[in-house]
Amino acid sequence: MSVANVTSGQTGDRWEPAITPKEARVLEIPGNEYDQAALFARMAVGEHKRLGTPRGQWEPTPIVNDKMAAPFIADGQHVLGARLEKEADPALDKSQGLVENVNEALDGITEGTRPISTAESGANYSVSEAVDVVALHDETIELDGANGLHYHRRVAILFQLLATWAPWLEAVGFLTFVTYYLNVPLWEPWQDWLGWSFAAVVVVVIILGQTWLVRHAGKSHNLAREIYINDHRIEGEREFKIRNRYIAGTSVTAVAITGGMIWRGTAALGDASIGTTALMIFIAAVTGLLLPTLAYLCIAFDGSKISRERDGLVAELDDDLEAYLETISASRRDLAEVDEIGRTLKNKTFPDICHATQETVDGVYGFYTTVRLLIGGLKADPPTRTTKTVSVDPAGNITGSIGISIPGTGTVNLDPLFDRQRRLDEIGSQRVSLLNRIDNVPPHPWSKS
Repeated sequence: MSVANVTSGQTGDRWEPAITPKEARVLEIPGNEYDQAALFARMAVGEHKRLGTPRGQWEPTPIVNDKMAAPFIADGQHVLGARLEKEADPALDKSQGLVENVNEALDGITEGTRPISTAESGANYSVSEAVDVVALHDETIELDGANGLHYHRRVAILFQLLATWAPWLEAVGFLTFVTYYLNVPLWEPWQDWLGWSFAAVVVVVIILGQTWLVRHAGKSHNLAREIYINDHRIEGEREFKIRNRYIAGTSVTAVAITGGMIWRGTAALGDASIGTTALMIFIAAVTGLLLPTLAYLCIAFDGSKISRERDGLVAELDDDLEAYLETISASRRDLAEVDEIGRTLKNKTFPDICHATQETVDGVYGFYTTVRLLIGGLKADPPTRTTKTVSVDPAGNITGSIGISIPGTGTVNLDPLFDRQRRLDEIGSQRVSLLNRIDNVPPHPWSKS
């Protein structure tokens, strides 16, 4: 075979590839690529022979090019869809979720449906109503104070806590006493089930009963003095009588319990030292007398209904204001994150996906070069790669198409990308709308106390 025949790839009327399989291996062209390229080259040569095309113009025809590029276009379409689902969709879903959360949170603080209430009166107020009630109570407390009436004053927080925890402290004291001074095996009940169960029942009954009496006595005194100060003397006297009955019951139980503890403890200790006996009497007195007395005083002199409701409303309003401010702050943070996600999608994720798709599609150029090489004798230069088929406009929107410069080939359908872009634009519009809504949210009617 002459050199001319090798270059042209043709012997007489019969066409043969310009290079042999052996020569292709030297050029590092895989065997399967050589076989496929030879098939496409033969198709192009056959068509040109039928058309009578001059030998130097036997370029692969558009029909051949379309079939040749189809697998690469399909792979590019797959890369586009797969990466959009993996990288873009989760980010878009997260942005949409953040937008919906912000919208729901703003609905919560603008509708003002959360009731403000206190245990003192049990009444429910709107936020603005609660603010008005606090102002009215403040005015009443200030006016009464100016007139020398100070019954609205609350006891210190420490004493309020003491009134709450006194029953538990009493329980600890009783349990300590029965364990160490009455020899009840508190932590080993199986040694004396009768003594253990009796002690447990006595402690529970004493705590519950005494606590009930102390609280009712304290509340009755508190109510009685408030009624009496407000010139309702008959009702005040009636409430004081009720208080006295509760105090009498409390005193009987406290003295009886304390005396019984001291008597039983002394008998149990026998010839114990003076220090041990004094400690036992001290624990019995604190548990049986001092704690109930302190609990009573904390309740009896803990302000008035007005001051307690006022303080309860203030605490509720403080919490509501804190939730309001946190909602505003969290909403701005969430919308800032939505903006960051959007900029990342437009400036990085979408362009990266387009670049990967373009690279996949551009894989056809190597195969196309092999086909031209097998045809041989072509005078024209091979088509240059498309420099840029997709671009980003100043607004960050993707425009253009993903394809190749080889004549007759298709392009990757970018509708899936544009769908995500439109969804992103819609989320961006919602974000701007919510930012405007935040700026126009009415201020909270309460300034923190």
